Amino acid sequence: MAKHADIVVPTTTSFERDDFAASKTNPTLIAMPAMVPPYANARDDYHTFSALAHRLGFGKQFTEGRSAREWLEHMYDKWSAELDFPVPSFAEFWRTGRLELPRSTRLPCRTVPGTPPGMNRPNG
Repeated sequence: MAKHADIVVPTTTSFERDDFAASKTNPTLIAMPAMVPPYANARDDYHTFSALAHRLGFGKQFTEGRSAREWLEHMYDKWSAELDFPVPSFAEFWRTGRLELPRSTRLPCRTVPGTPPGMNRPNG
């Protein structure tokens, strides 16, 4: 039980909500479908903040009429439309669970402090 909080909002973990993820070090977009239902009264952040926005009178502006899942699809579609290589539809991506992306011509660690000299070249 929380002992040092005015408000406690039970939220879902990444195992309890749909999402997708990527990193700078691995050129793969990973689908992360919910593995288990939310525990007890936990809600994902989107549901919590959209409910708050509705109570404050600007729910339509916050959600733009989209559910959490529809936002995932919207973000994927917007991102994929800006790429210079073909990608599958969101439905196909979600079904396969991953999307291999072309490798960057520069290493992601190029600007990380402490990168050894010579590691900031395109070939590493």
